[in-house]
Amino acid sequence: MNECEYTGRIAAYRDGEVPPGERRAIEEHLTQCEACARELAQLERLGRMLGDACAGPEAGVLARVSAEVLAARERVIVRLANVLTAAAALVFVACTTWVSVAADGDEVSVTPASAWEVAAVTGTDETSASTRQPIARWIITDLSLENADD
Repeated sequence: MNECEYTGRIAAYRDGEVPPGERRAIEEHLTQCEACARELAQLERLGRMLGDACAGPEAGVLARVSAEVLAARERVIVRLANVLTAAAALVFVACTTWVSVAADGDEVSVTPASAWEVAAVTGTDETSASTRQPIARWIITDLSLENADD
């Protein structure tokens, strides 16, 4: 390649980094110097290639990628919900089985309720009205005996 005084300035000319007076001189030189004109053409071709490579994807591609990401996220959430539901069902079955086995293996003893327990849970009607006074006296006596020890 023939070296001329403008060879080092062609890239600056292409990028618009030369003053207007020098720019006119380079433009005149490009009409006469085939080597500099070829270098400018190569720089412009390289610039287009880099511009194409650095250009972002088309809008349609971004929309499709975004839709795929959202769909994948939803699939993950559904799978997670299915796994957690299955785990909860497994825990429920295990607990139910454990309670069932524990109840079958243990003897359950039922102790009859005392008079005051029956009075506390039953409603007031005519049959229990006659027994209220003795139960109340018994509760008062029992409470006063507990307080006497203090």
